[in-house]
Amino acid sequence: MRFSPDNKTLFVPATGPNKIFQLAFDTNSGNVTKLESALGPTQGAAQPRHLIFHPTLNVAYSTQERIKPGVAVWQWLPNKGGLVLKQTLTSSNDVTGRITTADLHLSPDKRFLYISSRDKQKQLDQIIAYKVNVIDGSLTLVKEFPVEHFPRSFSLNKTGDYLYVAGQRDNKLGVYKIDQSTGNLTKVVQYKTGTNPIWVETLMIN
Repeated sequence: MRFSPDNKTLFVPATGPNKIFQLAFDTNSGNVTKLESALGPTQGAAQPRHLIFHPTLNVAYSTQERIKPGVAVWQWLPNKGGLVLKQTLTSSNDVTGRITTADLHLSPDKRFLYISSRDKQKQLDQIIAYKVNVIDGSLTLVKEFPVEHFPRSFSLNKTGDYLYVAGQRDNKLGVYKIDQSTGNLTKVVQYKTGTNPIWVETLMIN
């Protein structure tokens, strides 16, 4: 779930219904009131899973988990508190549920969006990079990068120099150097982890 940047709306991505539920949020009482849901696309990448907002544009992004997985771009309407679908990009033609997308993050400079794509058959586990249009937030594919098996979660450090991938079914953590001019990833090192790493986060310590 994500709150809108103005803290007035709570958004709940839901894969099965292919919707992002929208709830008006009362900051005084903490109560929520149902708004009209944002429907996912009926063709191409469907089933919104994770959602993030662009820090300066009225735009949100969601990974579309399956039934041709991929990513979606949504226009955020602050005056109405809602989302409107603007763009979808499929990252795979798989409709069986073998390949699914999960996490997503913007680079700190807002120039690139990264999503994780998981493959049950351990052949196409990837982090996929997209270039972000600085005017309208739309996306253009940059490149797909092979990573650890089943990247359910990944994270960027706060300076945008490195990307960390948790391979859930590999029990490994991959560290990748980010080329901030191109968005490309280069593997630096890999670590063994405990069993079933499902989340990775980076912190900045003052």
